[in-house]
Amino acid sequence: MKAKFIVVIGAVLVSALFVGNWVLGNNLAVKLKNQLELSLNKGDSPKDISIEKVSVNPLFSEIKLKGVKVFDQQHAITSPLIEVDMPYQEAMRLAKSKKVEEIKSFRLKAHDLELLSRPSNDRINISETVVDFDGHLTRADIKQLDQHFPSKKQNITLSVRDLKLTAHELFTRLGISQDQLEQWSTVDKGVFSIEFSPNKKELVFKDVRLKSSLFTYQSAGVWKYSGDGFKQAKITAVDADTEFKSLPNKLEWGRAEESGRFRLAKMEGSFKGNMEYDSDKKMIGTRSDNAFSFVMEDLSVRYAGRKKAEMDTKSILLGVSLNEIVINKLHLNSTIRNDELIIKDTRLESSLLNASLDGVVKLNPLNPDFSQIKNAKLVINILDSGLEGRVSTIEMMMGRALPREGNAIALQIYGSLNKPKVHGLPF
Repeated sequence: MKAKFIVVIGAVLVSALFVGNWVLGNNLAVKLKNQLELSLNKGDSPKDISIEKVSVNPLFSEIKLKGVKVFDQQHAITSPLIEVDMPYQEAMRLAKSKKVEEIKSFRLKAHDLELLSRPSNDRINISETVVDFDGHLTRADIKQLDQHFPSKKQNITLSVRDLKLTAHELFTRLGISQDQLEQWSTVDKGVFSIEFSPNKKELVFKDVRLKSSLFTYQSAGVWKYSGDGFKQAKITAVDADTEFKSLPNKLEWGRAEESGRFRLAKMEGSFKGNMEYDSDKKMIGTRSDNAFSFVMEDLSVRYAGRKKAEMDTKSILLGVSLNEIVINKLHLNSTIRNDELIIKDTRLESSLLNASLDGVVKLNPLNPDFSQIKNAKLVINILDSGLEGRVSTIEMMMGRALPREGNAIALQIYGSLNKPKVHGLPF
């Protein structure tokens, strides 16, 4: 009997808690809505701001803003629902403030956000936008950023899902046709997460990611700095781990009659390593190996109409076929180790020529132009008869043949980067 009595009392208390939370929430929602609209519309700029409904859940520190519209003569921002995780007292303090004196930790989620620019009607539509801030910033912190950075650690993450850009004039200038718009104008997911740590004097890029129907990109890294404030701070070291790749479908852009119609089957690249800088922002070395790679396959450009006629004229003048240029493969690979740039397995296969480059460059971090090419070999196999004829003309003008291995041009390169020399040639 006693146990049943305790259960009943507990149920009554819980019910009372939620009923009280609902009643209090409705009361606070009315106050917050009125205060928000009153404060926001007091601004100096001619903005019109409206909120259809405000809901407050004091128990879970949740605030919901429904039917949010902010617009002026040039811009409009709308969202049917914005959710904010923030104590009511903090929200009310911000709503009453003529000027925001400080920002504390909060989480904001905007649903179906639209940002519109007039009169072009360019717009960005985002299915879900989340801003997660964990830190403490005051107005004084922001005002004195040129002289001093905030003294407390700050974390911020911005993430978006299903972003679509509508910008007809921009895409037209870039040569993106109507049938290519969908793949170029959408981003499935994006994340940008950073941490500022003043005690360690570093900015940490914890997670940077983009994914669309065209490509994926991800990166992480650390920037270390010395000094304080934007005017005095200088980057002393950068650690980075970055990669991107196009997704396995034919990427197309451009108009054959104007800029040329481009097609690309594959592109990917990566960089992993670090760099250190002196007070003059010059790179002075690395703490470990740096590796870079880039791959591009099946890139072609095709011309039509007046553009084709223009390229035909250039083909006649140059003696090289430019009707359809194809790069079958471009592979770049390099490593920096012990102040040496090592280039290996770097290849180009195209409709005009095939080429390969291998070599080692002794780096001069303080004066990069004076870095020394210890040994480098460039081998070129010419496939286009017109280009071969042009090379023969150059050899006749020089009065000597280019160094060759069989039919391939083979150049042994040495000297400094600013004045490289080729064995067997007077320059």
